[in-house]
Amino acid sequence: MHLKNADYIGYSTTNSGAFDMLDDEVRNNEVSYPPAHVLEACEVYIDLGTDYIERLDRAWTELKAN
Repeated sequence: MHLKNADYIGYSTTNSGAFDMLDDEVRNNEVSYPPAHVLEACEVYIDLGTDYIERLDRAWTELKAN
């Protein structure tokens, strides 16, 4: 299933079994599967909680209303 999804949609797969079955061209595509040194330089977003989301939503709504 993971392999079919990756082939059909073009999304990257986190399933190592499916990854191993991908064509070499897809598996070696650094846009879809960045090398470790690129991933190490990335940031991960954390869940900021519902209070933050509500404040952000309220601010965005006020901005659009003006």
